Amino acid sequence: MAIKLDPLQRQKFRETGRVKLHPQQLKQLGFSGTSKRYWIGGGKTISESKARTLREGVTKAKRTQALASGAARYHTPQAKASAAYARRAAVIRHQIPNIAPRDARLIDLKNQIGYNQLTQKQKDEIRALFYRYPVEDVRAALGYVAERKAA
Repeated sequence: MAIKLDPLQRQKFRETGRVKLHPQQLKQLGFSGTSKRYWIGGGKTISESKARTLREGVTKAKRTQALASGAARYHTPQAKASAAYARRAAVIRHQIPNIAPRDARLIDLKNQIGYNQLTQKQKDEIRALFYRYPVEDVRAALGYVAERKAA
């Protein structure tokens, strides 16, 4: 089935050999209007995942693995910061099971900038964590070393 491309789509198709389809074009081909399909000509479409693989030259799984190992660089500083926060939050969630995301962000903020840099409201919220979660778990997540008892 032939799809009529608009001028911008034709230009993009000439440059890359594929173009993202509009919702009405997707419906003409029998796909959902929210589908993320790319037109590659000759009546064929490919998925967004396959288009990413063609664009980047590597599968999503391999790219994720390369990012984790440090072999590849993040595309944006925000993506790098997001991945770093995810790693730090995983440690916090391991130390305090079932912690609320807001509380995990607060603990991460304290660990990043220090207690003295927090606002008074944030300090009060840190104190409230000791009432909401086990004290030893909160101390560990905040980076306080447990005191050893003399034998």
